[in-house]
Amino acid sequence: TAPTTQGKMLVFFGCRGGAGATTLSVNVASALVRSGLSVCVLDLDLQLGDVFVALDLEPTTSIAALAREAGTIDGPALRRRLARHDSGIYALSQTGRLDDVDPELPDRMPALLASLREQFDVVIIDGVRDFSDHALAALDMADRIALVVTQDVPAVRRAARVCTLFRKLGYSDRKVQLIVNRHLSKAALGEDEIERALAMPIAGRVRNDYVRMRGAMDDGALLHDVARTTAIAADIDELSQILAKDKVKASPAPVAKTGFLARIFSGMRR
Repeated sequence: TAPTTQGKMLVFFGCRGGAGATTLSVNVASALVRSGLSVCVLDLDLQLGDVFVALDLEPTTSIAALAREAGTIDGPALRRRLARHDSGIYALSQTGRLDDVDPELPDRMPALLASLREQFDVVIIDGVRDFSDHALAALDMADRIALVVTQDVPAVRRAARVCTLFRKLGYSDRKVQLIVNRHLSKAALGEDEIERALAMPIAGRVRNDYVRMRGAMDDGALLHDVARTTAIAADIDELSQILAKDKVKASPAPVAKTGFLARIFSGMRR
């Protein structure tokens, strides 16, 4: 049965390649499904997305194909077109069908996202690492943005630039949740320094257990299925609750058609 209210949208924004945002997104999706919610994961890395690798799935359609039908396809048909993992996670990607992308995709993206929100309790967006037009549509519509950092100087410096741009785009600090992945209590770059550099409190931490996380990713398995009693699995469960709690009130204004640079330089605010 389709949800009677609009679903939440969570965007995982990786502050650098290898930050672990994809691993977090699919495992948070798994935790939310186990809590009784319907979840779809959308991979917006159109060229090299890893969501289907992480879930060991084969795509059944593409983002661009569904975006062309977003205004006409009904809920049950939409779900049938999506890939479904044994855990109950639904997923959508463009991987392997790059030749299907057309110039109208950024304009169609808001309608596709709205359709997914009507059908799922939570829509998780992965593969966002920049401010391309299709990524900007997801960031604008997101209830929460999980800004994923690791405890190293390059990641935090890039996160600082990202936070500056978020604020110029008018995103409130309440909309952005700072998540430290591969957390170490005795890291050279401590929590206080990260919070000071980003002018933002840390909302969640996922401890460093690279061996289990990497092993699960390599096997196309979810952490809950291979290491459900571990401390890192508990961290994922806690993170899912942090990100899925009552959503932030967002502006009902439609997504601006203007590109990212034009919005920054014109001083637009949302």
